[in-house]
Amino acid sequence: MSFSPSASFASPAPGPDEQVAATGSVRRSSLVGDRDGSSWGFNGWGDDDKIQSCPRCDAQFTYLFRRHHCKNCGGLVCDNCSKGRARLPNNPVAGKARVCDQCVVDFSEDHATSVQEELAMKQQIIDQIKRALSQKHEEGEANKVVILELIAEAAGDDSRLQAYLADSEGDEHSFVKLRDLIDEQWTNLLSSLDRASAKSAAFEVKCQEARATLAKNQAEEEELLAKKAALDVRVDEMEMAAAEREELQRQADELRESVEQARKQVQELEMERRDRLERQAQRQRRLGLSFGTRGAGARHASPAESPQLGRAPITISTGRQDPLLQRRAPGRLEECRRSICALM
Repeated sequence: MSFSPSASFASPAPGPDEQVAATGSVRRSSLVGDRDGSSWGFNGWGDDDKIQSCPRCDAQFTYLFRRHHCKNCGGLVCDNCSKGRARLPNNPVAGKARVCDQCVVDFSEDHATSVQEELAMKQQIIDQIKRALSQKHEEGEANKVVILELIAEAAGDDSRLQAYLADSEGDEHSFVKLRDLIDEQWTNLLSSLDRASAKSAAFEVKCQEARATLAKNQAEEEELLAKKAALDVRVDEMEMAAAEREELQRQADELRESVEQARKQVQELEMERRDRLERQAQRQRRLGLSFGTRGAGARHASPAESPQLGRAPITISTGRQDPLLQRRAPGRLEECRRSICALM
């Protein structure tokens, strides 16, 4: 009966090179007559040469029916009692070696126990794998929902997400098809990004043009503000000139009224003078008639030539303009007019 290393022992199986080396070493030790068991981890086989029969079955040893030793327990056995071959726990690199039937039984029990332990361990591993697969499946389903939500947000259409929520086991929701759909949406997003980049560049050019136009408009505005300030100064001067003109007009009106009043007074005085002269002339005529003529050669004096008439008559002409009214206002108005013409 033979046993494999994985079924019989927990020790790792030796490699091919190690097996060849171990087998060669065992054969060399046999050739040189290594009969003390040192190559198998024993201090010696004892006085086994003196034993004439097998301790297990009492079979007599002969030249052809030779003595053997169990390489596991070191006991003396015959060939019939050591048909089994197994890998030794103490020397796994030696490959399969001769063991007695009792060790074979012990190995079988150990092997059954180890098989049960391995089955229990494998069942635990299977349960862990099932739990991990279930968890991975749940994570995959959650990832599908996230992917479909992203696709719905990118495409503006949640029909695929609603279809998946209605039937999550359909083939159209496999990761392969979702990957293709993601690649398609990614391509569309890249195209949209390129178009947005082109629009952004165009907007940037327009913004630069708008900034240049704004700077130009600001410069023009500053120039207009400077002109406005100058015009405000001129307007203030014009208002002052207008105030002065109104004052001069008022003074001219007052002077005109004064001249009119003076003219009226002169006219009244002239009329009084004429009345007085007429009365004097009438009185002179009355006196001349009462005293008679003083001679034939005497001239009759007219009222204008009589030495008694007093001062010479004064004539006031109302047909010409008064010199006071002929004076113009100071040249301030003319200066304002010239300033306005210069600004226009």
